[in-house]
Amino acid sequence: TIIMGMPHRGRLNVLANVTRKPLEELFCQFDPKLEPSDVSKKSPKSYIVGTGDVKYHLGTCIERL
Repeated sequence: TIIMGMPHRGRLNVLANVTRKPLEELFCQFDPKLEPSDVSKKSPKSYIVGTGDVKYHLGTCIERL
């Protein structure tokens, strides 16, 4: 298990490029009118975490073997 903490600056970059969280998931979390496509719904290994009080408190949890 790896737990990373960091300031807001660069967090979205780390989520997208280091943890490989799909950009589509990130955009859908920022705009509630957006819906994830069928492709991203088929990714059960990644799910949304975060407090929800500020959009930059988004996180991710992903399982890799």
